[in-house]
Amino acid sequence: MKRTLKNCRLLKKHSANQHDGVCEGLCASPTNDEPCEVCKNCTLHYLYEKPEPKPRKSKRKFTWDSWDYDFDGDAYIIAQDECPNRQDVPAWIVKSDNLHEDVLNPEKNPYLSVHDVLWGWCKFQVRTDWGDGDGEPQGGYFVVDWELCAAERHYQLNGKSMPGWFRVWIIRKGEWY
Repeated sequence: MKRTLKNCRLLKKHSANQHDGVCEGLCASPTNDEPCEVCKNCTLHYLYEKPEPKPRKSKRKFTWDSWDYDFDGDAYIIAQDECPNRQDVPAWIVKSDNLHEDVLNPEKNPYLSVHDVLWGWCKFQVRTDWGDGDGEPQGGYFVVDWELCAAERHYQLNGKSMPGWFRVWIIRKGEWY
């Protein structure tokens, strides 16, 4: 049953002042006009403030790195929660990797632009088929770019990512680097 002023057990037993659908609460004692603890924590009390939601901390330690994830040349891989806006990614790379700001200058050709930014999925995996593994289990981040995701569609279930996978930005290190 939804809690309302009409079905409050304290208001049924005792009387309390009510204004505009909120309650002033029951006094803690005849000499103390502060509301009792039960009323202070009640969502119907006029002083009730919703607690701030705690920020969600990711268990994942990955933020960004650069490696040859697909044997087609080095690329920056950046977790999207580090830089949520695609248009901010080039400046974020310059700042994070201490690159000279000339790589963002469109007058210098070639340059790093937002058109170089792709998205994909990433997951930490322990596998035995890594290139230098010799059949021994090793852990590493596995990246799949958006073209493969769109073609195979097996990295999403009903619009949600599969467990362990997270979205990343992929920026190939080109001639601008």
